[in-house]
Amino acid sequence: MAVATACFGAAAVAAVIPVAAHAAPQSTSAQNSTQQKKAKPTVPSAALLHEVVVSGFISSIQNSIAIQKNSDSIVEAVSSEQIGKLPGTSIADALGRLPGVAVQYVNGRPQDVSVHGLGPDFVSTLFDGTLQASTGNNRGVQFDVYPASWFKAVVVHLTPKADLLGQGLAGTIDMQTIEPLAEKHPHMAINGYYTWLEPNQLMPGPGVNNSGHDINAMYTNQFFDHTFGVNLAVDLNSWPAHIEHQAPWGYPTDSNNNLVIGGSKNYN
Repeated sequence: MAVATACFGAAAVAAVIPVAAHAAPQSTSAQNSTQQKKAKPTVPSAALLHEVVVSGFISSIQNSIAIQKNSDSIVEAVSSEQIGKLPGTSIADALGRLPGVAVQYVNGRPQDVSVHGLGPDFVSTLFDGTLQASTGNNRGVQFDVYPASWFKAVVVHLTPKADLLGQGLAGTIDMQTIEPLAEKHPHMAINGYYTWLEPNQLMPGPGVNNSGHDINAMYTNQFFDHTFGVNLAVDLNSWPAHIEHQAPWGYPTDSNNNLVIGGSKNYN
């Protein structure tokens, strides 16, 4: 079949070329034809070449690989372009795609991060080198409060390192924001998300809603001949949660020796 196709293609080309040559105008002089044969191909000048800058998702992966190669310990990294390209509302979405890292969903959104299979209590989190406290009842940091657009890179240290402040037993997550003086030009990013729950809330009342939003923005710029930089960020979010709680307790028997519910703690 391949040989037959190749032969048919060659025959088709051979049939077309004579027709095209026959249809060409015959007014070209012999002198012009001789000059065309003697003409040399033009070589593009080196002055016309422009700088080629590789940017985008490929450069982001290269930056992540460079962080891993230059590190003295075993790390996993994700850089800014990957964070922006990957879907998700928080930095936890990007962390959950790294090997050795797992994310636990709470109320429909990623919140807790585990490393090496150990719980969030064994993972320390740094925000530009500052140890982060927990907003819950344990040491695990809730990553759903950190927008993904705020960070230049996130490095997960899978092994201990002497210069890490407050390193965790399972690992250390170092979230690094954009450094204004390290950028060549200003940056600005705005992200918005809208979410809703179906069915609607079971017990409507003041301040109860089945819809929510998340609006975050980031602005970075340099001033005074690249000697003073600012990095401003804001995050406004309101996430709905729909919880049905039923906690029956005690199973006494009735007159027919059937088990019945002794009591229940129910709320929405």
